[in-house]
Amino acid sequence: MEKTLIFIKPDAVKRGLCGEIILRFERAGLKLTEMRFLMLTKRQADSLYPDDKEWLLMLSKKVEEAFARKGKRFGMPGLAYGRRVKGYLVDYVTSGPVLAFVAEGNEAISVSRKLVGSTDASVAAPGTIRGDYGNDSLYAANMEKRANMTLVHAAGTPKEARDQIKMIFG
Repeated sequence: MEKTLIFIKPDAVKRGLCGEIILRFERAGLKLTEMRFLMLTKRQADSLYPDDKEWLLMLSKKVEEAFARKGKRFGMPGLAYGRRVKGYLVDYVTSGPVLAFVAEGNEAISVSRKLVGSTDASVAAPGTIRGDYGNDSLYAANMEKRANMTLVHAAGTPKEARDQIKMIFG
């Protein structure tokens, strides 16, 4: 059985979506084995997001694609912009309480990532958490110089999941 870390971000907690989001994971056949509300520290939040070149460039590329969908050109350098977005993300996930939980089951990581959907709610598929409840977009977030409010965090790899579970639950 694979384990992964999920946390419901401050915007979803504030909107009262915790029960609905938890239900999605349970209905997908995942077992929730640990759960807690907490305020992430800046250090914890910073460690959630990689600081490697590939990940930072990926952030910038997603924003470029969001701008292109609007027929706009995004001209900020990739690595520099990726670092800025990481800062926005840290500020966002430390702005209020999160509800963290461990989801366990067959292919828990890939199942969870599919349930959560695209980080850009404006293009997230219906039936995903972000597609059904998201009300933000990468374009709007970047025009307003803030993080994209994505409702949920889902670890992306087995190593991330192990490290993040250890960080939150010890």
